[in-house]
Amino acid sequence: MAGQRYRESCSHGRWRVGGHFGRIAAPGLTMRLTQASWLVIVLVALAGLAACNDTGTAGLDPRDDATRPGGIVGGPANQHDASLVGYWTRRLVTLDNSGSVSESATEWQFEPEGTGFRLQISRNYTAFLADTAVTFIEWSTGGGNVTIDYLPPASGSVTFRYRVLLDTLSLDELRFVRE
Repeated sequence: MAGQRYRESCSHGRWRVGGHFGRIAAPGLTMRLTQASWLVIVLVALAGLAACNDTGTAGLDPRDDATRPGGIVGGPANQHDASLVGYWTRRLVTLDNSGSVSESATEWQFEPEGTGFRLQISRNYTAFLADTAVTFIEWSTGGGNVTIDYLPPASGSVTFRYRVLLDTLSLDELRFVRE
């Protein structure tokens, strides 16, 4: 800026932007944005962008309904236990010897037609870090088991013994709470 000295604040109308990154000032108001504040701002912005997609998770689904594999013609259809349908969450929070707080969450969404997704979230609250992974699935039930097939780009399948009691889902020994 013309006539501005090194590290001197520039003035734009009523608001001033200070010489330090993240400092915003107005007459009678000074706010210092910390690393945690920036993380919250970024997460809120990302959540807002995700909310702009009015198709829910369908916009994230890499499959085209026309290419979805079908069953054997004339064979029995896959069964889908209605008690599994919904959103289920499991969270594990840990505090280590150095005082670092972390959280690991696994969330399952089971849709009535036998599709859904698994969301895995890892958070380190001390270092302000987070990571997520979404895996799309197809699921079916039979004989007290739920079989989950992971869809591309993931691969493979897993079978759990399951039980639903009120708002608790047990997949083998892991317990999830209905959201």
